[in-house]
Amino acid sequence: MVVALRNSSPAAPHEKSTVTASNSSLLQATAVTTKRGGLLDQYFYFFMSLLIPAVVVYGFSFTVGSRLIHPAIPPPPILYVHTAVFSGWLLFFLLQSALVRTHKVRWHRRIGWFGGALGVLILGSVFPPPSPWGASIPYKCIPPTRSPS
Repeated sequence: MVVALRNSSPAAPHEKSTVTASNSSLLQATAVTTKRGGLLDQYFYFFMSLLIPAVVVYGFSFTVGSRLIHPAIPPPPILYVHTAVFSGWLLFFLLQSALVRTHKVRWHRRIGWFGGALGVLILGSVFPPPSPWGASIPYKCIPPTRSPS
């Protein structure tokens, strides 16, 4: 049996103690203390939750103005739904990481199912069901060019 205990002393808040006990008639206990890593170990997921939206915003910043806000050909409404749902998922990802970083794991777990629902909505907006009014045509940002004849 292995039991992990969190050290509650203010001097070493990130140390963990592991106690191993055998099931024999004599109880043998060995305490092993390990110290967690430094800055990278403590802030890795929070930094990633800031970096990923920054990369997404940077990547889409070149095309969102000309193809979503002021397009030559109006995009289908599902594209706006996808944009809103995916932006909400990125904000939710940042919130979840911040909740864990601030040790509010109970709230993180309580609202975690909402992230799963956002993931399903993202997939639904990428692969919408076929329309009963006609075949769904994939949206193309650049209209096809005609060859000179």
